[in-house]
Amino acid sequence: MKPLWNEVDKLAAARDVVLAQKESLANELKNLEETAKKLEQSTEVGKNLSLNAIPERFEEDKLIVDLNRVAQKNDVIINGINFGLGGSAADKIKRAPVNINVSGPFGAITGFLKSLESMERKILVKSIAVQTGQTESAVSRANFNVSAEVYYRN
Repeated sequence: MKPLWNEVDKLAAARDVVLAQKESLANELKNLEETAKKLEQSTEVGKNLSLNAIPERFEEDKLIVDLNRVAQKNDVIINGINFGLGGSAADKIKRAPVNINVSGPFGAITGFLKSLESMERKILVKSIAVQTGQTESAVSRANFNVSAEVYYRN
């Protein structure tokens, strides 16, 4: 019987270790469930923000309206907008190249670019080309060619 008592003591000690691990894992699970609930509550706002930043479709008409609004706000004139569709059908998020030809005062380009960055829709400016000139009334003006990428979901 005495050897069995030693075996029972070892098994009881092992059981206590397993019960302590179970309790620790149960607490961790409870914390994870609370975190998941918090994320679910804030997910609706996150979903709306991401839907605006990366829309379901390309929505070129909304893009043109948004770009015109930004141009008017910054006292520049959009001379032309060219865009194309990119990415393969398997991509979850597609990129579309957009080229915007803008003319206006030198200082206006900084405001225009800042406004592009703060738009709800995600736009990544890839490059800028500047060509200087003057109007008939000797006012300094510049033409800007902005190459950017916009994103949309498949």
